[in-house]
Amino acid sequence: MFSVALTIFRTYFSVCTFRRGPQDMPAAAIFLVLSLLLYGLASAALVLPVRAAGTAVIAGTMETGLLLLLTWGLLWLRGLPTRFRQTGTALTGTGFLFSMAALPLFYLRYTYGSDMAALLALALIVWNVAVMAHILRHAMSASFAMGVLLAMGYIWIITTVMALVTPEYAAS
Repeated sequence: MFSVALTIFRTYFSVCTFRRGPQDMPAAAIFLVLSLLLYGLASAALVLPVRAAGTAVIAGTMETGLLLLLTWGLLWLRGLPTRFRQTGTALTGTGFLFSMAALPLFYLRYTYGSDMAALLALALIVWNVAVMAHILRHAMSASFAMGVLLAMGYIWIITTVMALVTPEYAAS
């Protein structure tokens, strides 16, 4: 069990370092479900420093659902729905790693007002966008520039919808 988890973690990390793409993710549904759970929990944890637990869980669940919906929609429009499991696993798995790396930085920022933590969090966000672009370009068989546009679109749509549905989310 531990060796399987370590292998999955290494695969996520290899995608984060641009050595692998979503096509290298396992296509089994169980890996997508596991990645979804981890991503949803990490997303909720990022909201906890400034919101109640219930709001954080709702925000994490909604963000995860939106990510999946956008991914499915893009792949379907492109005629590549068979890539959904691997793409969803790659996006949520790497998103989990970035969220876990950002978590202590967010807590430092909200607790102590650390400008260094904010700067490091910004660097993580930029890296995360680059990784999302990398995943999306492979999944969509598109250029890296198109992947960047899609990643920025994902972030804009998710942030906008979350701010409309959960107004407290916009403040975090």
